[in-house]
Amino acid sequence: MKDQEFTCYYEFCGKLFNNKYNLKRHINAVHLRIKEYNCEICSKQFVSKVAFKEHQYSHLNMKPIKCPYPDCEMAFSRSSMLCAHKKIHENEKNYDRKSKKYEKKKSANDLPLILQTRVDKQYETKIPLHHVLIN
Repeated sequence: MKDQEFTCYYEFCGKLFNNKYNLKRHINAVHLRIKEYNCEICSKQFVSKVAFKEHQYSHLNMKPIKCPYPDCEMAFSRSSMLCAHKKIHENEKNYDRKSKKYEKKKSANDLPLILQTRVDKQYETKIPLHHVLIN
C-alpha cells in the first residue's frame, strides 16, 4: 500500500509531499515567504533553518562544509558554494591526471565556459563573467 500523499494546491503548484508537516512548511516558505528564523547579529531573516544555520557560519568565520573529493582540503560556509566548487572537480578530467594536482587558483579563462557565464534574467541571455561588473 502506498503512503498517503499531500498535494499543494496553492496557486496551482501541484507539488506532492509525504506528510502534512512538509506541505505546511513548503507553503509557508515558498508561497507565503514566512521567515521564521532571525539572525540576532545582523537582523537578516530566513525561511529555512538550513539557510539560517549556514548564514550563522559566516558570522563565526566557520567553514564546516568540507569538499568530499580526496586530496582536496577546501571547506565552505554554504552548501551552494560546495556545489559550485564540485563543478571544478567534475571538469578536472581535462587537466593533467598524472600529477593529480588540484590547482586552487585558476583564472576565469581556465574554467569551463558554463562556469564563466551567468544568465541575465531580464533578457534571458548568457553574459560572459568578464563582462559583469562586480561591486
